[in-house]
Amino acid sequence: MREHYFRYGTIVTLQRIFWLLFVALFGLATAFYAAGHRYAGIAATGGTFAILLLVAVITVTIAELFRMARLYRYWLLSYMLLTILLSTILLRMYFSG
Repeated sequence: MREHYFRYGTIVTLQRIFWLLFVALFGLATAFYAAGHRYAGIAATGGTFAILLLVAVITVTIAELFRMARLYRYWLLSYMLLTILLSTILLRMYFSG
């Protein structure tokens, strides 16, 4: 994927920003847990949902980069991956309650 028409700098920048935010969020959750604060679970759950959101955003970004590079097979596969990820989460939520 290092062809001259595939621009992956956007993905690298997004991942660096998001991972720094996740380290800060989970560090905050760890500090809350160590202090015995009641918001530790909420911060950890929020971090987990934020990671799932990051995966969705990065997958859509990659899919659109594939579309712009006219790599339509990978474009469709990226959206299929996103569909499988979301359906797995929704089915897990449906059957857990």
